[in-house]
Amino acid sequence: LVEYLKSMMSGIFFSANFFFYFNEVEYNATSSLYKPLLHLWSLSVEEQFYLVYPIVLLTIYKNFKNNLSIFFIFVGILSFILSLVLSFKNPSLSFYILPTRIWELLIGALAARMHLQNHQFIKNRYHLFFQALGLILIFFSFFYFKIENLMIGNDITVLANTPISFILTKIFFTHPGFFSIMSVMGAFLIIIFTNNGGFINKLLSFKPIVFIGLISYSLYLWHYPIFSLLKISHFETNSFFKMILVASSILILSILSYLIIEKPFRNKAIMNTKTVFI
Repeated sequence: LVEYLKSMMSGIFFSANFFFYFNEVEYNATSSLYKPLLHLWSLSVEEQFYLVYPIVLLTIYKNFKNNLSIFFIFVGILSFILSLVLSFKNPSLSFYILPTRIWELLIGALAARMHLQNHQFIKNRYHLFFQALGLILIFFSFFYFKIENLMIGNDITVLANTPISFILTKIFFTHPGFFSIMSVMGAFLIIIFTNNGGFINKLLSFKPIVFIGLISYSLYLWHYPIFSLLKISHFETNSFFKMILVASSILILSILSYLIIEKPFRNKAIMNTKTVFI
């Protein structure tokens, strides 16, 4: 409970990534399932970026106003190289810290800049292809770990200490690194090549999918603590009914927090700057 309180406080002050790193919590380890607020590490990284990015942007804007996209790409490449090197030397540190994640966030910044400038560098008739490619990359990343297990895990005795094993585990299956490219670039392609028509636009505009998008932040906040607390309480989701029960509980909690907390908090008539500071 003391550790849980510390993780809660670190989340509030946007330092959960450092808390879990220095407490040697490996994100993919089985023991991490017993840390209800482990997912706050990513929100801390994002908030650190949101605090630093505007200041840096204002500073460089005077000198790189006409080459801001090039600056984004240059810094992004440096961050990506750092993520590869650090994932090789210290995977846990690479996973948790901001410098190795900047390239992922800057791709979003680059997409925003291109969108605001109405950047058209490919004809509309090719947009559907690139959107479809984006979806394929995102869905393929779902199964990437399974491919890793198939190629490495099942033949570990054969591939152990071989050049192939080294290349696969230390270069292609690093995260952040090459593993992250598929989902990040997939999202980038979908955003950049969005237009008013086309099958994929209609699919992504489907009301149930849009609704899931609206409550996605609440879903993210609720899902991990629920799964973790169920694990701690030895509640087994070993039946279809139990899985539906858990999923429904997470969905209901997410909808409630979206309606009761998120929407009112965004309403300037209710929650202005003065109210926030008070």
